[in-house]
Amino acid sequence: MSKELIIAGLITASSNITVAQTDSDITLFLACINGKCGFIDINGNWIIKPQFYNCNGFGNNGLAKVSVGDIFHETYGYVNKKGDLVVEPVYRFLGDFADNGLASFTTVYKDGELSKCGFLDNSGKIIIEPQFQYARKFNRFNICPVCINEKWGFIDTLGKMVIEPQFQDVTKFGNNGLGVAKYHNKYGYIDTTGKWVIEPKFDFAFPFNQFGLATVRLNGYVGFINNSGEWAIEQKFEDNDNPAFGANGWAPVLYKGKYGYIDTTGGWVIEPKLTEAHLFSGNGLAMVCDKTGWGYINTSGNYVVEPKFSFAYPFDNYGFAVIEVNRKCGLIDSTGKIIVQPIYDDVFVNQGVIFASLNKKWGILDHNGKLIRFLSVDWVGKE
Repeated sequence: MSKELIIAGLITASSNITVAQTDSDITLFLACINGKCGFIDINGNWIIKPQFYNCNGFGNNGLAKVSVGDIFHETYGYVNKKGDLVVEPVYRFLGDFADNGLASFTTVYKDGELSKCGFLDNSGKIIIEPQFQYARKFNRFNICPVCINEKWGFIDTLGKMVIEPQFQDVTKFGNNGLGVAKYHNKYGYIDTTGKWVIEPKFDFAFPFNQFGLATVRLNGYVGFINNSGEWAIEQKFEDNDNPAFGANGWAPVLYKGKYGYIDTTGGWVIEPKLTEAHLFSGNGLAMVCDKTGWGYINTSGNYVVEPKFSFAYPFDNYGFAVIEVNRKCGLIDSTGKIIVQPIYDDVFVNQGVIFASLNKKWGILDHNGKLIRFLSVDWVGKE
């Protein structure tokens, strides 16, 4: 294969690429040229001309966050797939839209006044007036963390305070209705009324998962508690950020300097023998590292893809994984077959399309790693 740019695109299992006909269905990709960002289609045509300082991808509501200005005076708005500014770029910051259609915004400094946070809908209409020091995103219980005078509480969709600001920090609520809160430098769990269900006694805590377990850290070691705050899995694992359970009910944990996998009872399903380990992807493979490099194992702990890469990334929803060899990127499928040779500066899959770059040139490849077309852009955004 030539070291010319080859970038393979897949929109469906077929190598045929089609363009949707309606504005809501059309697939657009963030791209930049000459220091300005816009959006191209699968053919490389500019659908939204490059005019923004920065952009994010389109959300489920058909809007993409964009900004104008420069690094010192950047302001944000939202654009639709026609290129219309639905929310004018006049805000110092814009959050992501929640399922209830609301996003936080932060006003710019004006006449010596500090910026404030409020909420708008996807038409740009202000629903909750700017009045908070900081604000995050509404959760599944339709309450949102906000900060006043360095204390965090929660509001409802009308902006009414339902949990008074009293916490040093708060994070996500789990499916069980319990959320992490920090108080007097310790972490515990509150319910949606703000009542302590598990007293703040941990050095750090993470939200409850779908298995009714939460990762907590205490005195340098990690364990898992149940909804009552009792140890469900003994606190014996070494601190490695957030040992989390994947969809298959297994968690990679660090024990006596080696990684292995436990199930939701705390039993070993893969003994600790790895240098590093990550969650299993939907295809039943997990990226792991041993002394020879990075590879992928199955749920039996056996290598499906031998550990021979300089680095590796998890498999995506399209069945591909990015691998690195000597600081060059390629792409493999779930059998370990190399789809794109590791000769590129960057390779990734965005909305089913494989993009790659080499020597500052970009293009799209088919599923055999052959060039479909070059792109006249300086940069393409990831999904």
